[in-house]
Amino acid sequence: MSDLTDLADPRLDLVTSTDRKLAEAMAAARGTSPGVAVSRNAAPTVGSIERLQIRRDLLEPRQSDPTGFERVIGKSDLTAINYLERGKRAAAAVCRIRVPSPGGEWYGTGFLVGPRLLMTNAHVLGSGSEAGQAEAEFGFEHDIDGVLGSPIQFNLMPQEIFFSDSQADVTFVSVAPVSDNGVPLERFGWLSLLPLSGKAVDGEWVTIIQHPGGGPKQISIGANQIVNLDLKGLNLAAFIHYPWCRRYPFQPTTSWNPTGSLTSLRVGQSRA
Repeated sequence: MSDLTDLADPRLDLVTSTDRKLAEAMAAARGTSPGVAVSRNAAPTVGSIERLQIRRDLLEPRQSDPTGFERVIGKSDLTAINYLERGKRAAAAVCRIRVPSPGGEWYGTGFLVGPRLLMTNAHVLGSGSEAGQAEAEFGFEHDIDGVLGSPIQFNLMPQEIFFSDSQADVTFVSVAPVSDNGVPLERFGWLSLLPLSGKAVDGEWVTIIQHPGGGPKQISIGANQIVNLDLKGLNLAAFIHYPWCRRYPFQPTTSWNPTGSLTSLRVGQSRA
């Protein structure tokens, strides 16, 4: 892996925010204790009630025995055990993107959102010519015994599908159906994008899967809590905000990772 600081045209995947108003609003929304969900005093709106109802319907059904001897005091962080298997299945669709350049190469994270359709940052793949030289690498992760797997490399095919929006910082590009050594892309599945609002709500914790620094695949659990921001003059409706908590989960050269709720539903992509 090359050192991006040595490149003639470094492509840093971490964008530092210098907006003081945004930082102060996120801090206020989080409250003083990073480990406790923020309490809201405002009355719920019709829209928020509908979102909560949808969110409840997406969760696993919960039953309680009124004669039981055990009770959960306070907020429960219990979830169905299938969360682990569902997370593993979702992670299979996440890949490292390797982009060669005259000074070396840079990396980003992307994931499949449909058959042969990859989603990543516009600042990772900003043009069809860049995508035509890049590769999507799946399976670059440690197995249950700690053995690091060799990446399975697929060529990108922007001549078939390529769409990039620099303002939203998103790129969609087609992927070859078979890897360089004959592995079918369909083996890794994909993460469906649902337009329905309510997949995640204010105060909920989300999970992030990524290739930090272009390294092996990793996961961040219980460190990113959604907060609702209301800044006058800024349209934030299209964004999900989750500030730093306990530790900073992003690393330099880490780029757009799938962000999911505890039901493994895709709620967005991450960007610092």
